[in-house]
Amino acid sequence: MEVRVRHVEIDRLLKVCNPSRLDNLVRKICPKYKRDNSKPSQIYEEIHNLAVSIILARLRKVGIEAEAEITLKNGVVDIRIKRENVPVAIVEVKTGKVKLIQSAAYAYMTGKPVFVAEMRTGNVTKIAPDIARYLLERYLGLLRDIKEVKEGSIIPNSACRFCVADCKYNNGKNLRNLDPVRNLFDVLNNIDKVIEKLVEGIRAEMKGLKKENLN
Repeated sequence: MEVRVRHVEIDRLLKVCNPSRLDNLVRKICPKYKRDNSKPSQIYEEIHNLAVSIILARLRKVGIEAEAEITLKNGVVDIRIKRENVPVAIVEVKTGKVKLIQSAAYAYMTGKPVFVAEMRTGNVTKIAPDIARYLLERYLGLLRDIKEVKEGSIIPNSACRFCVADCKYNNGKNLRNLDPVRNLFDVLNNIDKVIEKLVEGIRAEMKGLKKENLN
């Protein structure tokens, strides 16, 4: 049986910060960074809910025990996979930006792999708990570095595309799709491909667990 080794600093961070906020924190390396606080169209949420429901139904249709909107101690996961009522994996459905650190946090918290389903590209990536821990350790180091450099003048960086501050580096687009219905086409066009990859990955995970139990 696998024994999970806890990391005190990671545990402390996840007690005070919801995993959904983690990726945004490291965008603040520039002292002038200004987050877009405007409310997106509710259609985005409905597109996400539609994608989760389709994936949930199709997974159950092929005999995979799945359930949606599962609350953890700190956060909510889109889909949890079980085998004989025992959790074996998490599925995070991404219809917009991919939040890598959020998914890593869920893998670390649960000790189960997280399958990140990118609806706009059709890609599915597995984040194992050991990889998640490594990512979070690096993330903590980045947070410490940001505290040391976050002062003085404007610092151009990759977060400029998300920033709405009035400066020459802000591209003004904020990566927000002004036509949410266009996002729906991307989701529906890729959903069959995503489900196929999820079924393959989940079954491989269950097969590996079965072998471990036999040894």
